[in-house]
Amino acid sequence: MSSLSIKVARRYGTSLIEAYQPDQLEAVRDALLTFAAFWEESQELSITLSNPAITLKERSAALQEIAQLTRPGDQIFSNFLRLLLENKRLTGIRQISAEFALLVDELKRLLALEISTARPIESSEQQQFEQRLKGEFGSLVSLKYEVEPALLGGMLIRSKDRLLDGSVRGMLERVKSDLLA
Repeated sequence: MSSLSIKVARRYGTSLIEAYQPDQLEAVRDALLTFAAFWEESQELSITLSNPAITLKERSAALQEIAQLTRPGDQIFSNFLRLLLENKRLTGIRQISAEFALLVDELKRLLALEISTARPIESSEQQQFEQRLKGEFGSLVSLKYEVEPALLGGMLIRSKDRLLDGSVRGMLERVKSDLLA
């Protein structure tokens, strides 16, 4: 069994995340963890795919069949495993799958935002805001919009237990609190 550095495993995991849409990541994580477990459990598989006496083309064909069984119809997944085989990194699949799973979990926690505004936001403004966040935080941004007329203007941005209050109502409440203090 080979060991990859965390840095290398994370680089492969990051590349795989960038190849998929956000809604596909959990299924890919499960498939990658399944393949990694199968790799470790099946000595025959790991010996066969690591054997230099078997041509790369034959090993690649066998790996493609296994990839299709693990995640049917997903060419990106198959190509990723083939890339690992060609780069002699398949023996580090356990570390790569673990880093991928960590990255998916981190992204899910970081970028789920609820945005409340006093009036509906036009779709062009929503897209502009989303693009700005994607540029800042990466490709996985999940935004949910709500209209709360009581805000008067501005917006509230919620992320789990955090709140960023840029509403007119919030500003007026802070001014009132300061005046009464």
